[in-house]
Amino acid sequence: MLKKEDFECIGTLGRSHGLSGEITAKLSIDISNLIDDEEALFLMLEEHGLLIPFRVEGLRSKAGDIDIIKFSGLESKEAAERWVNTPVWLDKAYLSEAEDVTDLLEYAHFVGYNLLDAESNLLIGTITEVDETTINTLITVERTTGEELILPIADELLAGIDVVQRTISLIIPAGLLDDSAEYDID
Repeated sequence: MLKKEDFECIGTLGRSHGLSGEITAKLSIDISNLIDDEEALFLMLEEHGLLIPFRVEGLRSKAGDIDIIKFSGLESKEAAERWVNTPVWLDKAYLSEAEDVTDLLEYAHFVGYNLLDAESNLLIGTITEVDETTINTLITVERTTGEELILPIADELLAGIDVVQRTISLIIPAGLLDDSAEYDID
């Protein structure tokens, strides 16, 4: 039986697209790098709390951050409509095997992750929001004290990502952090 803790929720299916069973999806990860001619990629769709594997037959970008996915077994518009608004899950093994997980994950995927200061390894708080509307992507962090902190995030500031523990280690530029509110996680 598939265990949910072995999978990462990577987005939600949208509405059906066309008549051949394609469906739109808003994903927080770029799965195009995982699709390979030799090995099938399976995504899990959640139904009544259970994960059901579906083989990805095709993937293309629609616009912005919306993808169009063709799953094996969904051959009609009606079949695709059954899965509208369904959470999509990916085996965490794909993320841990990736050479650079930052190439796969979008920053929006990190909502809910704990943020650690890379220099001190202290817990800063939990990421609650990602704002990509500005030139510099910003994250909102709810500190353990209850206050909010807004920090920049960029690939060059990421010191580490642990998908299993749902933590990010971030190099925080000097002056952006009040050291008195950090907590040791060890």
